[in-house]
Amino acid sequence: MLTRTFFARAPLAPGRFAPLPVGAVSAQGATRDRLLALRGGLLSRCASVFPEAGEQSAWFGGPLGGGMHAPELLEAMLLTGAQLGDEELRREALRLCGRVVERQREDGSFGAPGETFAARGRMLRALCAAYSMSGDKQFLTFMLRYMKYLHDTLRVCALSAEDAMHTADTLEAGVLLYNVTGQKAILSVLMLGFIYTFKAFDLMFVMTSSSMPSPIAHRSPAPSPRGSCSTCSRTRMNPATPTICCAAPPARTCARVCAPARCAAC
Repeated sequence: MLTRTFFARAPLAPGRFAPLPVGAVSAQGATRDRLLALRGGLLSRCASVFPEAGEQSAWFGGPLGGGMHAPELLEAMLLTGAQLGDEELRREALRLCGRVVERQREDGSFGAPGETFAARGRMLRALCAAYSMSGDKQFLTFMLRYMKYLHDTLRVCALSAEDAMHTADTLEAGVLLYNVTGQKAILSVLMLGFIYTFKAFDLMFVMTSSSMPSPIAHRSPAPSPRGSCSTCSRTRMNPATPTICCAAPPARTCARVCAPARCAAC
Protein backbone atom coordinates (compact mmCIF):
# COMPACT_ATOMS: atom_id res chain seq x y z
CA MET A 1 0.00 0.00 0.00
CA LEU A 2 1.18 3.53 -0.75
CA THR A 3 2.34 5.38 2.35
CA ARG A 4 1.65 8.86 0.98
CA THR A 5 -0.92 10.54 -1.22
CA PHE A 6 -0.43 12.62 -4.34
CA PHE A 7 -2.89 15.42 -5.02
CA ALA A 8 -3.25 19.05 -6.11
CA ARG A 9 0.04 19.25 -8.01
CA ALA A 10 0.34 22.67 -9.70
CA PRO A 11 -1.28 23.94 -11.87
CA LEU A 12 -4.26 21.97 -10.50
CA ALA A 13 -6.36 23.87 -7.99
CA PRO A 14 -5.14 23.34 -4.43
CA GLY A 15 -7.33 21.22 -2.16
CA ARG A 16 -7.71 20.94 1.58
CA PHE A 17 -8.34 17.19 1.72
CA ALA A 18 -6.09 14.45 0.39
CA PRO A 19 -7.53 11.14 -0.84
CA LEU A 20 -6.44 8.19 1.28
CA PRO A 21 -4.75 5.20 -0.39
CA VAL A 22 -6.79 2.05 -0.80
CA GLY A 23 -6.54 0.03 2.40
CA ALA A 24 -5.72 2.98 4.66
CA VAL A 25 -9.10 2.48 6.36
CA SER A 26 -10.41 -0.95 7.33
CA ALA A 27 -14.05 -1.88 7.78
CA GLN A 28 -15.36 -2.45 11.30
CA GLY A 29 -18.65 -3.39 12.91
CA ALA A 30 -21.73 -3.78 10.75
CA THR A 31 -19.88 -2.66 7.62
CA ARG A 32 -17.36 -5.44 8.05
CA ASP A 33 -20.12 -7.99 8.61
CA ARG A 34 -21.78 -6.96 5.35
CA LEU A 35 -18.51 -7.12 3.43
CA LEU A 36 -17.84 -10.59 4.83
CA ALA A 37 -21.29 -11.68 3.66
CA LEU A 38 -20.54 -10.21 0.23
CA ARG A 39 -17.16 -11.95 0.15
CA GLY A 40 -18.67 -15.32 0.92
CA GLY A 41 -21.69 -14.81 -1.30
CA LEU A 42 -22.03 -13.08 -4.64
CA LEU A 43 -18.43 -11.85 -4.86
CA SER A 44 -17.06 -15.40 -4.71
CA ARG A 45 -19.61 -16.73 -7.23
CA CYS A 46 -19.93 -13.75 -9.54
CA ALA A 47 -17.58 -15.17 -12.16
CA SER A 48 -19.70 -18.33 -12.41
CA VAL A 49 -22.97 -16.40 -12.56
CA PHE A 50 -21.59 -13.87 -15.05
CA PRO A 51 -18.83 -15.64 -17.04
CA GLU A 52 -18.02 -12.48 -18.97
CA ALA A 53 -16.96 -10.88 -15.68
CA GLY A 54 -14.39 -13.56 -14.79
CA GLU A 55 -11.31 -14.99 -16.45
CA GLN A 56 -13.34 -15.84 -19.55
CA SER A 57 -13.68 -12.13 -20.26
CA ALA A 58 -11.82 -10.59 -23.19
CA TRP A 59 -10.21 -8.20 -20.69
CA PHE A 60 -8.16 -11.11 -19.36
CA GLY A 61 -7.64 -12.91 -22.68
CA GLY A 62 -10.77 -15.07 -22.60
CA PRO A 63 -13.14 -15.83 -25.49
CA LEU A 64 -16.12 -13.88 -24.14
CA GLY A 65 -16.86 -10.20 -24.61
CA GLY A 66 -15.67 -7.23 -22.59
CA GLY A 67 -17.99 -4.57 -21.29
CA MET A 68 -18.41 -3.16 -17.80
CA HIS A 69 -18.93 -6.33 -15.75
CA ALA A 70 -15.29 -7.39 -15.50
CA PRO A 71 -13.93 -3.94 -14.51
CA GLU A 72 -16.66 -3.51 -11.91
CA LEU A 73 -16.05 -6.96 -10.41
CA LEU A 74 -12.30 -6.36 -10.38
CA GLU A 75 -12.68 -3.06 -8.55
CA ALA A 76 -15.06 -4.68 -6.04
CA MET A 77 -12.51 -7.43 -5.39
CA LEU A 78 -9.72 -4.91 -4.84
CA LEU A 79 -11.67 -2.66 -2.50
CA THR A 80 -13.27 -5.51 -0.54
CA GLY A 81 -9.94 -7.25 -0.12
CA ALA A 82 -8.38 -4.03 1.14
CA GLN A 83 -11.21 -3.30 3.57
CA LEU A 84 -11.20 -6.81 5.02
CA GLY A 85 -7.46 -7.39 4.90
CA ASP A 86 -8.20 -10.48 2.79
CA GLU A 87 -4.82 -11.39 1.32
CA GLU A 88 -6.21 -14.19 -0.87
CA LEU A 89 -8.75 -11.90 -2.52
CA ARG A 90 -6.13 -9.19 -2.88
CA ARG A 91 -3.67 -11.51 -4.66
CA GLU A 92 -6.38 -12.80 -7.01
CA ALA A 93 -7.48 -9.29 -7.95
CA LEU A 94 -3.90 -8.12 -8.54
CA ARG A 95 -3.26 -11.20 -10.70
CA LEU A 96 -6.20 -10.28 -12.92
CA CYS A 97 -4.95 -6.69 -13.10
CA GLY A 98 -1.63 -8.08 -14.31
CA ARG A 99 -3.48 -9.95 -17.07
CA VAL A 100 -4.99 -6.66 -18.25
CA VAL A 101 -1.57 -4.99 -18.28
CA GLU A 102 -0.01 -7.86 -20.24
CA ARG A 103 -2.61 -7.53 -22.99
CA GLN A 104 -2.01 -3.84 -23.70
CA ARG A 105 -1.33 -3.29 -27.38
CA GLU A 106 1.69 -1.53 -28.87
CA ASP A 107 -0.23 1.70 -29.53
CA GLY A 108 -1.28 1.91 -25.87
CA SER A 109 -4.90 0.81 -26.28
CA PHE A 110 -6.26 -2.17 -24.38
CA GLY A 111 -9.34 -4.29 -24.01
CA ALA A 112 -11.23 -6.13 -26.70
CA PRO A 113 -11.17 -4.64 -30.21
CA GLY A 114 -13.93 -2.06 -30.38
CA GLU A 115 -14.19 -1.80 -26.60
CA THR A 116 -16.09 1.29 -25.46
CA PHE A 117 -14.37 4.33 -24.03
CA ALA A 118 -16.57 4.12 -20.92
CA ALA A 119 -15.56 0.49 -20.20
CA ARG A 120 -11.88 1.34 -20.57
CA GLY A 121 -12.34 4.21 -18.16
CA ARG A 122 -13.93 1.88 -15.63
CA MET A 123 -10.98 -0.51 -15.96
CA LEU A 124 -8.62 2.43 -15.43
CA ARG A 125 -10.37 3.14 -12.15
CA ALA A 126 -9.77 -0.43 -11.03
CA LEU A 127 -6.10 -0.18 -12.02
CA CYS A 128 -5.79 3.06 -10.04
CA ALA A 129 -7.02 1.15 -6.99
CA ALA A 130 -4.52 -1.62 -7.76
CA TYR A 131 -1.65 0.89 -7.90
CA SER A 132 -2.78 2.57 -4.70
CA MET A 133 -2.95 -0.80 -3.01
CA SER A 134 0.33 -2.26 -4.26
CA GLY A 135 2.52 0.64 -5.41
CA ASP A 136 3.47 -1.44 -8.46
CA LYS A 137 4.85 0.91 -11.12
CA GLN A 138 3.74 -1.32 -13.98
CA PHE A 139 0.28 0.18 -13.54
CA LEU A 140 1.70 3.69 -13.93
CA THR A 141 3.52 2.65 -17.12
CA PHE A 142 0.33 1.07 -18.43
CA MET A 143 -1.74 4.22 -17.79
CA LEU A 144 0.94 6.52 -19.21
CA ARG A 145 0.94 4.56 -22.46
CA TYR A 146 -2.85 4.74 -22.64
CA MET A 147 -2.78 8.50 -22.01
CA LYS A 148 -0.34 8.86 -24.89
CA TYR A 149 -2.73 6.81 -27.04
CA LEU A 150 -5.57 9.18 -26.12
CA HIS A 151 -3.35 12.20 -26.74
CA ASP A 152 -2.66 10.99 -30.29
CA THR A 153 -6.15 9.74 -31.20
CA LEU A 154 -8.41 12.42 -29.69
CA ARG A 155 -6.77 15.09 -31.82
CA VAL A 156 -7.77 13.35 -35.05
CA CYS A 157 -10.87 11.39 -33.99
CA ALA A 158 -13.35 13.04 -31.66
CA LEU A 159 -15.26 11.12 -29.04
CA SER A 160 -18.80 10.17 -29.89
CA ALA A 161 -21.61 11.87 -28.01
CA GLU A 162 -22.18 8.68 -26.00
CA ASP A 163 -18.51 8.33 -25.04
CA ALA A 164 -18.26 12.02 -24.15
CA MET A 165 -20.93 11.46 -21.49
CA HIS A 166 -18.69 8.89 -19.74
CA THR A 167 -15.33 10.61 -19.35
CA ALA A 168 -15.34 10.88 -15.53
CA ASP A 169 -13.43 7.63 -14.85
CA THR A 170 -10.74 8.43 -17.41
CA LEU A 171 -10.37 11.99 -16.15
CA GLU A 172 -10.08 10.78 -12.56
CA ALA A 173 -7.33 8.33 -13.56
CA GLY A 174 -5.58 11.08 -15.50
CA VAL A 175 -5.60 13.40 -12.49
CA LEU A 176 -4.08 10.68 -10.29
CA LEU A 177 -1.46 9.93 -12.92
CA TYR A 178 -0.49 13.59 -13.26
CA ASN A 179 -0.29 14.05 -9.49
CA VAL A 180 2.07 11.08 -9.24
CA THR A 181 4.26 11.64 -12.32
CA GLY A 182 3.95 15.37 -13.00
CA GLN A 183 4.01 14.87 -16.78
CA LYS A 184 2.49 17.96 -18.39
CA ALA A 185 1.28 16.09 -21.48
CA ILE A 186 -1.41 14.45 -19.35
CA LEU A 187 -2.98 17.87 -18.79
CA SER A 188 -3.66 18.27 -22.51
CA VAL A 189 -5.47 14.92 -22.52
CA LEU A 190 -7.55 16.02 -19.53
CA MET A 191 -8.39 19.30 -21.28
CA LEU A 192 -9.53 17.46 -24.40
CA GLY A 193 -11.72 15.24 -22.25
CA PHE A 194 -13.28 18.26 -20.56
CA ILE A 195 -13.93 19.94 -23.91
CA TYR A 196 -15.70 16.90 -25.36
CA THR A 197 -17.74 16.51 -22.17
CA PHE A 198 -18.88 20.14 -22.21
CA LYS A 199 -19.82 19.91 -25.89
CA ALA A 200 -21.85 16.76 -25.24
CA PHE A 201 -23.74 18.36 -22.35
CA ASP A 202 -24.35 21.52 -24.40
CA LEU A 203 -25.74 19.42 -27.24
CA MET A 204 -27.96 17.48 -24.84
CA PHE A 205 -29.21 20.76 -23.33
CA VAL A 206 -30.00 22.20 -26.78
CA MET A 207 -31.85 19.05 -27.87
CA THR A 208 -33.82 18.95 -24.63
CA SER A 209 -34.71 22.63 -24.87
CA SER A 210 -35.82 22.35 -28.49
CA SER A 211 -38.10 19.39 -27.74
CA MET A 212 -39.91 21.18 -24.91
CA PRO A 213 -42.72 23.58 -25.86
CA SER A 214 -41.95 27.12 -24.86
CA PRO A 215 -44.62 28.77 -22.71
CA ILE A 216 -43.87 32.07 -24.43
CA ALA A 217 -43.63 30.92 -28.03
CA HIS A 218 -47.38 30.98 -28.74
CA ARG A 219 -48.29 33.82 -26.46
CA SER A 220 -49.79 36.79 -28.31
CA PRO A 221 -48.21 40.13 -27.47
CA ALA A 222 -50.01 42.05 -24.81
CA PRO A 223 -51.88 45.08 -26.14
CA SER A 224 -50.23 48.40 -25.49
CA PRO A 225 -51.82 50.45 -22.75
CA ARG A 226 -54.21 53.14 -23.88
CA GLY A 227 -52.24 56.11 -25.08
CA SER A 228 -48.87 54.25 -24.99
CA CYS A 229 -46.31 53.74 -27.73
CA SER A 230 -46.88 50.54 -29.72
CA THR A 231 -43.16 50.23 -30.45
CA CYS A 232 -41.67 50.55 -26.98
CA SER A 233 -44.86 50.33 -24.83
CA ARG A 234 -44.01 53.52 -22.97
CA THR A 235 -47.02 54.88 -21.14
CA ARG A 236 -45.42 58.30 -20.75
CA MET A 237 -44.89 59.83 -24.19
CA ASN A 238 -41.90 61.98 -25.00
CA PRO A 239 -43.15 64.44 -26.08
CA ALA A 240 -46.49 64.07 -24.30
CA THR A 241 -48.49 64.05 -27.52
CA PRO A 242 -47.79 60.81 -29.43
CA THR A 243 -47.19 60.65 -33.16
CA ILE A 244 -49.78 58.63 -35.08
CA CYS A 245 -48.45 56.64 -38.03
CA CYS A 246 -50.67 56.53 -41.10
CA ALA A 247 -49.94 52.83 -41.64
CA ALA A 248 -52.75 50.32 -41.38
CA PRO A 249 -53.54 49.68 -38.63
CA PRO A 250 -52.47 53.03 -37.16
CA ALA A 251 -49.69 52.80 -34.58
CA ARG A 252 -48.77 55.30 -31.93
CA THR A 253 -45.03 55.85 -31.56
CA CYS A 254 -42.89 58.09 -29.40
CA ALA A 255 -41.72 60.96 -31.54
CA ARG A 256 -38.12 61.00 -30.28
CA VAL A 257 -37.24 57.49 -29.21
CA CYS A 258 -39.17 55.34 -31.69
CA ALA A 259 -39.18 57.79 -34.59
CA PRO A 260 -37.74 55.26 -37.10
CA ALA A 261 -40.96 53.24 -36.71
CA ARG A 262 -43.00 56.05 -38.30
CA CYS A 263 -43.72 56.15 -41.99
CA ALA A 264 -42.50 58.87 -44.32
CA ALA A 265 -45.90 60.55 -44.42
CA CYS A 266 -45.71 61.22 -40.69
